[in-house]
Amino acid sequence: KSAEIDGRPAQMQKTAPSSSSVSIPSPNKHAHASHRKSNNSPGSNYYVYSDFSHVQPEFGESHEAAPRTLPAKLNSMLSDPALSDVIAWQPHGRSWRILDRERFSTEVLPTYFEHSNYNSFIRLVNAWGFRRVPHGIDGDSHYHEVRKQTLTL
Repeated sequence: KSAEIDGRPAQMQKTAPSSSSVSIPSPNKHAHASHRKSNNSPGSNYYVYSDFSHVQPEFGESHEAAPRTLPAKLNSMLSDPALSDVIAWQPHGRSWRILDRERFSTEVLPTYFEHSNYNSFIRLVNAWGFRRVPHGIDGDSHYHEVRKQTLTL
């Protein structure tokens, strides 16, 4: 197989049963040493890129990785209809609220984090720059200025 990169042919070769590699020209001659050098032609500076997008996962593995950052985990929790009675967006969509602290601590936190400590979760939320609405209609909900700005633009 062959492909073109920047108008130049790139060599394809099999490296694993269902993956392929393509040689990509390096942007500079002093590229980072962690790249594997390919000897496509004398004096050339090509590096091997392996494409594993079509490799099937091993038994028990998943294609989709679990979210790792707090915003990604929050988005996943708030998007899950099964959790809508535990954590949900406020009707205006600018803040979210934990509706059932007990279930949040015992069911949701252990699923998304490696603990069930509500106070640790709140410290993490604060560390990421979320603010708590202390009282009023949205009392005890949390918002972030970035989210607020994107919704009002």
